[in-house]
Amino acid sequence: MVNIPESHQELLNSSIAVTMATTMPNNTPQTTVLWFIWDGDAVKISTTRGRQKTENIEKNPKVSLMFIDPQNIYKYLEIRGTVEISDEGAYDFIDQVTKKYTGKDSYYGNMAPAEAKE
Repeated sequence: MVNIPESHQELLNSSIAVTMATTMPNNTPQTTVLWFIWDGDAVKISTTRGRQKTENIEKNPKVSLMFIDPQNIYKYLEIRGTVEISDEGAYDFIDQVTKKYTGKDSYYGNMAPAEAKE
C-alpha cells in the first residue's frame, strides 16, 4: 500500500500524464509519458507487449512514477515501486483510461483503428 500525503491526493485523481522511468538492459534510464488510473491502492497503466518499457519491466520490474502538477511544477509526487504485469481485462482497462482522458468510450475505433484490436 502506498502512503500518499493528503496534499497530493488530487494528483492521483486528476487527468494529468505521469512519467514512468524504467531501466534499459544497459542500465541506463528510459522514460515514458503515460495515462494512468489510480484505484486507491495502485497506479495502473496500459502498454503493449514488445514496447521498450514493457521489455524493461519484464527484466527489471522496479520503476519510478513522477506526477507533476501542471499549475505548479514545484508540487509533484514520486512513487517508486515494483510493477506487476497482467493481461486480464486489458481491453476494458484501455477503454476506461481512454474515457478518463478523452471522454470517448473506447480506444479502438477512436484513438486507434478498430481493426488494430486483436
